[in-house]
Amino acid sequence: MKHVIGLLLLCWCVLAQANANAFAKYMNARYNYEVSYPSFLIPQGETLQGDGQRFAGKGASLVVYGSFYPNLDAHQHPNQANIVDEFHDGITAINQQGFNPQTTELKDTYFTITASDKSQTVYVKKILVTPCKMHLYLWVYYPKTDKAYWEKMLPIISDSFKYAGKKCVGDYRNFR
Repeated sequence: MKHVIGLLLLCWCVLAQANANAFAKYMNARYNYEVSYPSFLIPQGETLQGDGQRFAGKGASLVVYGSFYPNLDAHQHPNQANIVDEFHDGITAINQQGFNPQTTELKDTYFTITASDKSQTVYVKKILVTPCKMHLYLWVYYPKTDKAYWEKMLPIISDSFKYAGKKCVGDYRNFR
């Protein structure tokens, strides 16, 4: 009987851990992007503009959305993207929220920023989809106390966040 109880307890622990690491997928039709997110984060509803969604749960939140170049953050060159300008604007936005940048990565078509304040960490990824004249945003906020968990999850989330097509679709034709 002790072995049966021990086996049941072990199975329950394995299932609980597997469920804690389960992912769901969100796909956005307007901007044709996708992201996988931890399934304990509850979708809060698509925005009225259809550009993205917020997910929340257990003190954390994940926000994804897209926009076309006429709404560029940098505004220096309204009809073209400059990843360096966008990166610096991202740092400014992080600082304005009271976060201190800790790690950054700047590539040809995307950047990432990880920053913290006293109690929370934010991870930002911005992707430029140059042929479609759009950019995609991912923001993940989580309590510093959950750092170990999120350090395992963020690479999965970040790698899954991508433009889902090989050609431009959706509202792209209206913004060329």
